[in-house]
Amino acid sequence: MELKRHLESARWFAGKGRPFRITDLSLLPALGADGHHHGDGTNDAVTVRPVICEISYDDTDELEYYQLLLAALPASDVPEDLDPIMVADEEAIVDALALPAGLDRIRAAIVAGGIGDTDTEGWQWHAVEPLPVTESDPIRLFAGEQSNSSVLVGGAIVKFFRRLELGGNPDVEVHAALGRRSPTTATLYASAEAAWYNSHEELCRSDIAVALELLTEASDGWAMAAQAAAEDADFTEQAHDLGVALADVHSRLRRAFPTGTLLAAEIGQGMLQRLADTVAVVPELRPHAPALVELFTALQAEELPSQRVHGDFHLGQTLATPGGWRIIDFEGEPMKARAERLRLDTPWRDVAGMLRSFAYARTAASDEAAGDRWEQACRAAFLDGYWGKPLDGDEAVVLQAYEMDKAIYEVGYEAAHRPDWLHIPLAGVARQVDLPATAEAESAPELIATDTHTTDEAATAEGRSDSGDLVVEELSADPQPAASEHWTPSPITGWDLEGFHTGGDTEVWRRLGARVTTVDGVAGTSFTVWAPNAREVHVKGNFNDWDGSRTPMKLIPGTGVWGVFAPGVASGEVYKFAVHCTDGVWRDKADPMAAFAESAPATGSIVYESTYDWGDDEWLEQRAAARPHAEPMSIYEVHLGSWRPGLTYLELADQLTEYVTWQGYTHVEFMPVAEHPYVPSWGYQVTGYFAPQSRLGTPDEFRHLVDRLHRAGIGVILDWVPGHFPKDEWALGRFDGTALYEHADPRQGEHRDWGTYIFNYGRNEVKSFLVSNALYWVSEFHIDGLRVDAVASMLYLDYSRQPGQWVPNQYGGNENLEAIDFLRYVNSHLYRRVPGVMMIAEESTSWPGVTRPVSEGGLGFGFKWNMGWMNDSLSYLQVPPIYRQYHHNELTFAMVYAFSENFILPISHDEVVHGKGSMLAKVPEDRWRQFATLRAFSAYMWSHPGKQLTFMGNEFGQASEFNEISGLEWWTSNEPDHRGLQLLTKDLNDTYRGLPAMWQLDNEPAGFRWLEADDAGHNVFAYERHSADGQRVACITNFSPEPWRGYRLGLSEPGRWREIINTDDRRYAGTGEHLNHVAHTEETPWHGAAQSAAVDLPPLSCVWLLRED
Repeated sequence: MELKRHLESARWFAGKGRPFRITDLSLLPALGADGHHHGDGTNDAVTVRPVICEISYDDTDELEYYQLLLAALPASDVPEDLDPIMVADEEAIVDALALPAGLDRIRAAIVAGGIGDTDTEGWQWHAVEPLPVTESDPIRLFAGEQSNSSVLVGGAIVKFFRRLELGGNPDVEVHAALGRRSPTTATLYASAEAAWYNSHEELCRSDIAVALELLTEASDGWAMAAQAAAEDADFTEQAHDLGVALADVHSRLRRAFPTGTLLAAEIGQGMLQRLADTVAVVPELRPHAPALVELFTALQAEELPSQRVHGDFHLGQTLATPGGWRIIDFEGEPMKARAERLRLDTPWRDVAGMLRSFAYARTAASDEAAGDRWEQACRAAFLDGYWGKPLDGDEAVVLQAYEMDKAIYEVGYEAAHRPDWLHIPLAGVARQVDLPATAEAESAPELIATDTHTTDEAATAEGRSDSGDLVVEELSADPQPAASEHWTPSPITGWDLEGFHTGGDTEVWRRLGARVTTVDGVAGTSFTVWAPNAREVHVKGNFNDWDGSRTPMKLIPGTGVWGVFAPGVASGEVYKFAVHCTDGVWRDKADPMAAFAESAPATGSIVYESTYDWGDDEWLEQRAAARPHAEPMSIYEVHLGSWRPGLTYLELADQLTEYVTWQGYTHVEFMPVAEHPYVPSWGYQVTGYFAPQSRLGTPDEFRHLVDRLHRAGIGVILDWVPGHFPKDEWALGRFDGTALYEHADPRQGEHRDWGTYIFNYGRNEVKSFLVSNALYWVSEFHIDGLRVDAVASMLYLDYSRQPGQWVPNQYGGNENLEAIDFLRYVNSHLYRRVPGVMMIAEESTSWPGVTRPVSEGGLGFGFKWNMGWMNDSLSYLQVPPIYRQYHHNELTFAMVYAFSENFILPISHDEVVHGKGSMLAKVPEDRWRQFATLRAFSAYMWSHPGKQLTFMGNEFGQASEFNEISGLEWWTSNEPDHRGLQLLTKDLNDTYRGLPAMWQLDNEPAGFRWLEADDAGHNVFAYERHSADGQRVACITNFSPEPWRGYRLGLSEPGRWREIINTDDRRYAGTGEHLNHVAHTEETPWHGAAQSAAVDLPPLSCVWLLRED
């Protein structure tokens, strides 16, 4: 409780007035803990630690993080004038910045360059320039009022950020970009980064401090201006020079960061939204609302240049030095989310900020008239310094709008933090709009959010104004409460979406989309959708007779997200978002976050709330303790819609589970089940990333399928497609009329071969969307692993492109750095978040370290499909046996790199489609030889290092290639050849699972030993598989149609080797003429072994021999 009160009393704490909890404390390594006295010799019993305090609120799922610098010391040593934060067991905890010994420890850490390892937990300095600080330099706390805390030491000012935001801090980023030669900003010496694990076991990173040049002969701009105003002294020269300095900074920012344009009308819409939100909590602002509405709605007709700006520019962010003005603190407005502060804005924002600062400074004047004269003179001089020319009419309107928007921000800030100052921004608004600042709130109008960008007929029919997004209606003398069916603003706030905009929200489905919830005791659905460039957004469905104009959504300030709460709308309702796109066209869009969707050809989204009660706790507990690399894994790849066409999820739960259990597979892998209207895409052109395909049932019925498989001891892997998405107009593509999820440049944003868009992996919101989607399937549907589709297409910028059709990365290479970062992010997050989960890459190139941990420079996958093995093996099979001796190396080559990655051997759907023919059809010669070859190949594949995957139908030798409409040819499985292969597959799985030698050391050379690798003339391949405890299995494959009697092999151990698999057994429709039963070694050296055995090898067969004591 003491710590909670300490937070509540701190100016930098943003949660004042909101019920909150401290959900976690992360103690970083102690500072300056070297066992020596420091500075003035204060006692060494003091320990100082940065502590990351995690905060959660009752009204949101978002977490906030605050940095505390805490000192621990004996309670008897606490100075009398210092109140401890807490005392326990004769030890006190105090604010380290208020304690001389605490400041000593901080200085020691600064000089040492930080403590800890930011790859795990700790903090480190990242040096840019030599830091002018020594252990003998005095250190003191800067007394200026700030939202952070700073110390002055040596030639540096070190600012400790209090409220931490995941990712880089704008103040660090801007100073680093502007460089040390900027005459108008301070030199960046170093920054400090911290890493810690939050309460969800997620690794978090944030800048926690910055060390900048200490301008020792500097005067505070605010103090100078306020003194000049109080003395009625001329300040115009200084104001003019401030304008020149700001122009220089803006020029440098334009060169250092990307630029763009913004629609003035959209800027005005955001200003109207801020006005409406502020009026709702500060009624004193209401009398000025009509004039402000008129001002903001006047911003309609032009585009404005945009760039990185200061974002919170005022006199307190300036220092006057002998060399001129220096501008400091580029964090932006402290009440805005980090993502909003990083967005491009127009330079008008900073210009307006300084004009508003002059309005604050004028309050020091002796009287109103003197203050007005002083302010007007400073305004004119500053604008002349910045522009050097008078403003035209349109520019004056834009500036006034920005100035009033800043004043509205100030109204909200002062009301929350400094109520005694509230009169200053209110008076500034009143002066601008010609109203008395003392107008009574009781006579104020009310702002009501409405839609005014519909047709003129609709606007007239509903009695709405077409002059802007907000209209003003007078309050009635006796206002009535809203009816229960009234649609209200979304309960989601800008803070809730901060993680979404930084790329750190990995559970976006809890905030965006359609969420059944209760607001103020009223049940309904919260609709939210990200469409930052839309002119407006409506939600439509049966609940409003599909008339979106009756239910406009509200833009949540600073987020680009539109939201509304709909009382009474329950699970099962069909809906769409009507998006007024940037080109002026209204388009109906499916919800990108929809949990359920209509079946094609319908495209509506469906509100859905799960009520499923899982029964797989035992499976999840086993999975969490699993070691997939050292366990058996035999995967059955399934296209659910065509395994047995017509079955639903519920029917598949019975029939598929029974079949896979009988066959003995350890896992199934579902081709994509996410919603996809184009059936021939097999799920690889996803339109609903969060919705299981509705053709087969509801999301809870899909949960039941997974649950049944788990209770039968079968894992579930899901194909996941983050590499591309289709161009359907009603889906993700050009969602608000702009390239939102995809790259705008077709050289980066389109797959020519597939006719699809490519995700913009460098956009934080897209990263949040995709990482959340991965976690969604794993957490909400208990999926055990994700097989990531088409990884190679993500890794290479020039994938399937000719010169001139792709854009090199910043270093001139073809590596997609943003995609690489995304893949590492999603893999790291899921492995950390969900113990036992598997991430599997379908990666077809020789990219190094696909399954190497991210901490070692790899991509961080758990497994990689061995596409090289697959291609070489199938190439070999298709060669007539008489010529296979010339292709022998195609099968042996895989062992050259077998242990470079953690491999899965795939014979997937891709090998039996698009004219490639079935596995049976690939094999030349007569039917008997075809089936014998497939039997031999299956046993060879099951025995080879690596886990194995085979596509449905391969297990019984389907004769025709895969067709998603007709499904599998189940009737053939009763024919002897097909039945024999099916029974062999079952026996291979059963035998394989019981032999640790076949899987325990799959990824280690110790698990494999060649017996015969060079007998190309006989088409024989022989090797042993070993387990960690010495179990040995000899695996011999004869790909010749000739039997080899008495084939001698040098075995690693003497004794009895029992035949446990012979694919020529009559049970499998073989000849049964060449069974070994038991092979005994003889003391005949062979191929480096002291003993050997003579084994009969049937034609086109594979034999497994188990060493027995």
